[in-house]
Amino acid sequence: MSNVRSIEFSLFFARTRLANQIFGTLSFSLGALSLSSDAPKLWAFVSLLVVLFAAYIKLKPYDRVFKLWREKKHPLTRVRVVWRNLLPSCAGWTFLGMIALGMLTKRGFF
Repeated sequence: MSNVRSIEFSLFFARTRLANQIFGTLSFSLGALSLSSDAPKLWAFVSLLVVLFAAYIKLKPYDRVFKLWREKKHPLTRVRVVWRNLLPSCAGWTFLGMIALGMLTKRGFF
């Protein structure tokens, strides 16, 4: 049973690590780059589409396992656990999304 539990944890943390380290960091970086351009909303929107598409492609292999876990009400699929572990990527996507919507500019918030 402990082998199964360790595989579950390693799978969960591999997915969150991928989301946080790659897509969260990429979103922050692209957001900062789009703020430095002449058309930040346009570049942030394009960047957001690219990041979301790449996240969909890279995180797709984990979907079957997480669907099964959700059906069995696995503790790693609770909303609190998922949000706590995906906080950096959610913050990066929010930052990039705020720039794309024009809520955040070089001068600050609107």
